[in-house]
Amino acid sequence: MFGPGTTRAVIRVRSFVLKFARHELGAKCNLFEANLFRRTTSMRRAMLCPVLWCSHNGALLIANSATPLTEEEASMLRKARGFPDWYYCGPGDDPCPIEPKASDWGRLKGRLVALDYSATVAEGSHHYGGGADEFLEEYGNPRRENQ
Repeated sequence: MFGPGTTRAVIRVRSFVLKFARHELGAKCNLFEANLFRRTTSMRRAMLCPVLWCSHNGALLIANSATPLTEEEASMLRKARGFPDWYYCGPGDDPCPIEPKASDWGRLKGRLVALDYSATVAEGSHHYGGGADEFLEEYGNPRRENQ
């Protein structure tokens, strides 16, 4: 087990990571990650750890498992400005949902990827109404195929 987070409990099972929502905010984080991975640009998707499946209500998200960065690796990346750039495009664009913390990044087949990319949900940068149903109504079901 990776451990209990503030909004989600994360468990590693073989090559998968299971993110269990601890409460409604955790469910929103799961739904946000699944939706963002599905709808973002290919350049941004390349820096995100792939979401494989998310339950309709956000209670559980399944993603590929990546090797988390050590604090030393993250420190070196911060000093060298080695974390990928989100390239925010202004109003109407998604703000960068990733923090440069070691626990939020890892390597998947050698590639640097964000493991947790729901920081803007937890910070309140996105407002989704009262709950998961409102989120789904506003942003769509993250399980839909890319179009």
